Amino acid sequence: MKHPFRHFLINAVIGIVIATASLSALYVYAPKAMINVATPITINAQKKDQYILYYSPTCSVCQEVYRTYFWRSVTGQLKFASVANEQNKEAAAALGITKVPTLVHYKKGKVVTQYTGHQEQQIDKVLAGGKAGEH
Repeated sequence: MKHPFRHFLINAVIGIVIATASLSALYVYAPKAMINVATPITINAQKKDQYILYYSPTCSVCQEVYRTYFWRSVTGQLKFASVANEQNKEAAAALGITKVPTLVHYKKGKVVTQYTGHQEQQIDKVLAGGKAGEH
């Protein structure tokens, strides 16, 4: 006699294992490769909230922050701006950014708050729309 529930359970477990392994591989390997992409970022004056994290591809602290907040960039909540890109370098200089990583919260194109550092609690506070102290 066949046990359909047993087959369902085995297939479900196998599916979960494969999905977990795939997501883990994406988390570990994709961010390292993607952080070196120097895409120019534009500030949208029409958008209610926009969060941009300025980083340097050679900064090890930036790499860690990138890996921690990678998923927020996938969902569109956060964008990463490499200061290795000339356009981003000019934007960072206009904001007075001299250290990275620096997270900037824009509302309708205007700076609401800016946080320089890597403390997750402070970054989370800014991403929630609050203010954080400079590190």
